[in-house]
Amino acid sequence: MMNLDRFARFGLGCGLSMAASACLLVSCGDSKSGKDGKKPETPAVAKDAAAAPKVPAPVEAPKPAEKAASQVFAERSVFELADLLRPYTQTPEIHESVRFLNEIAENYLDALKAKKNPTEEDVVLICRVGNKVGDLQAALQAIEKAESSYRDVLERTDALPQEKVETIRLRSGAMRGLGVLLFAKDDSKASLENFRACVDADRKALELLKPAEGEQQSPAYHAVAKDLMDSYKNVADMLVNADELEDARDMYQKAVDFALSLKNLSQQDEAALRIKLMHTISALGDLEDKCDQLEKAKNYWLEAATQCQTVYQMTTRPDLKSYVSQAFDKLKARILEAEKTLKGDKPEGEEGKSSDEMKVNDAPSSAA
Repeated sequence: MMNLDRFARFGLGCGLSMAASACLLVSCGDSKSGKDGKKPETPAVAKDAAAAPKVPAPVEAPKPAEKAASQVFAERSVFELADLLRPYTQTPEIHESVRFLNEIAENYLDALKAKKNPTEEDVVLICRVGNKVGDLQAALQAIEKAESSYRDVLERTDALPQEKVETIRLRSGAMRGLGVLLFAKDDSKASLENFRACVDADRKALELLKPAEGEQQSPAYHAVAKDLMDSYKNVADMLVNADELEDARDMYQKAVDFALSLKNLSQQDEAALRIKLMHTISALGDLEDKCDQLEKAKNYWLEAATQCQTVYQMTTRPDLKSYVSQAFDKLKARILEAEKTLKGDKPEGEEGKSSDEMKVNDAPSSAA
């Protein structure tokens, strides 16, 4: 039986992460041109025509929510979307926008599928749009429709060259979406299998994009690297859910080590990567806390807070500053609680320095 509460925790944000992309789908569809290829002219309004009554402008969705939907969500792992999405799920304007984008995207996808004798490029486009439709349907909790969209992508990509990076990424995106939906349906085993398949697919794509000796890592390499970071963490989160803590710790550490191996990142990619790193390191802290290793947990949370400070210093985007500030505050609360607990376990005078004065806009003391 489907567990909507589990879906709300882990999967609702997938569609919003594609809001901006779905808008682009509209520009790929039929234009409003006439039969001669020219845009129809707008009829001129007579000068003496009565002025139309003023209609009150519709209430716009909150700009911070728009930014979160189109920018921040696109940089989040599926297991990190819940905290981001929660403030906006009760905003009718946002829900209505996603519903409207989904309707447009579904119609566009149907038109693409109706084309006879599709070329390889047509199939790639169908699959690309199909993944985004699945994301939007998932955001609207249309679980069965979303699952059907992802499975259609997997079926269609079977006919594409399997050694192409684009094919691999399309399949990885569909499997990632399925992993979330299967978890929502209480099929944790199948969900984990899908997330593991994403790790394999992302690694394969990275190998194909691996720079030659002496060359720099490309933006395309970094794009897949961010997918792999998400896949590592999704697998680790599922292992924690199954109480396989040693394997989860290894997977989190793989994500951290891999992130530290990336070089020549653009400022935008580095900020996105450090946010992923912050969540992964924080999850390591949570794992150690679960294992009653509070000192280790506190140190991981401190390092995660340092990543927040680094992003805050390097970005000019108000939405990212706001997001890392909120993440920092949550980490600081956990750090202070840990210090309070640990203080009772130490002799007087060995408590160490308190983190009470730590601020997100402080210069980071250390960062990877």
